[in-house]
Amino acid sequence: MNVDVLKKTNYSLDLLKFVCAILIVGSHTLPIFKTDILNLYYGQWFFRFCVPVFFLSSGFYFQKMDNSKRFSYIKRILLIYIASMMLYLPLYIKNHQFFDLYGICCFLRELLLGYGHLWYLSALFFALLMCFCFEKFISLVNNKKIYIVLLSLLLTTGALFDEYYKLFNNDLLNSLATIIGIIGGSRHFLFMAFPLITIGRLIYIYKDRIFDVKPYVYLLLILFSFLISFTETSFLFAKLGGNITCDITIFNWVTAMFLFVITFYWNPKALGKTSRIMRKSVDIVYVVHVLFIAILTRFTWLAYSLKFFVVLGLSFVASVFILALGSFLKKRAKQQNPI
Repeated sequence: MNVDVLKKTNYSLDLLKFVCAILIVGSHTLPIFKTDILNLYYGQWFFRFCVPVFFLSSGFYFQKMDNSKRFSYIKRILLIYIASMMLYLPLYIKNHQFFDLYGICCFLRELLLGYGHLWYLSALFFALLMCFCFEKFISLVNNKKIYIVLLSLLLTTGALFDEYYKLFNNDLLNSLATIIGIIGGSRHFLFMAFPLITIGRLIYIYKDRIFDVKPYVYLLLILFSFLISFTETSFLFAKLGGNITCDITIFNWVTAMFLFVITFYWNPKALGKTSRIMRKSVDIVYVVHVLFIAILTRFTWLAYSLKFFVVLGLSFVASVFILALGSFLKKRAKQQNPI
């Protein structure tokens, strides 16, 4: 094996996640370009590898943990999710209708599956919980083929009921798509998070083979997969028009897999503390940036890339403030309760 995948800190991965966080903020502040086609391709193609990077990373490091650490990790995700939902609950209640049973059911569904962008935390929690529970009965290490078949079926089903089902115009598929849409669509723990986390776990299991490949091979695969996903997105645009949501397609997650793998070939330790700050700020930026988007909607003079940069700047300022406050409170607690 040419690289050390057991190193404590993967600085390149921290950098990749940092870039992904910026691209995700951009996707939520669209339109950021004055040209419609650029906004369309940015939102439905260019940034679509970002969320899969986080799921793959979670799966990889989840596989490295023992059961105690796995349980603590799942608990931590749950606490972050609850805190995030509480932060956005006033905004959600303000924009939600509770006049009938359907409205109440939708509200309860959002509490479970996540309000807006918080679907990611909900999906991560439930997918990791699935992995934790499945492992007690069907070990991934001893049943790789079963898991590979399962994740293939789930990813294919997710792609089918995201947009592809529309190509067939079949009544049964349309009805199933409506039902799946009620429970969150393809963008949730079952069709997206669980299979991608499982792939991350498999990368760790097969690390000796995967990281014995020359890095230029993965660079070529990144380029090839990016072009394939571009072709797929263009095909869907041509067949279905621009009003689509390519949350999970056949190819748009593949680039993330090769990007994740190649981070282990380059580990710029010079990033040092900067890498640690980036790693910690990413989660906070993801949670708070939509709050700033909601606040800035009143400032109609903010448009396109200007709105994006303002939201991004405020989000990172907020993350630095929250990290500094957390560090201060920890030091204060230690001073008050010295061991």
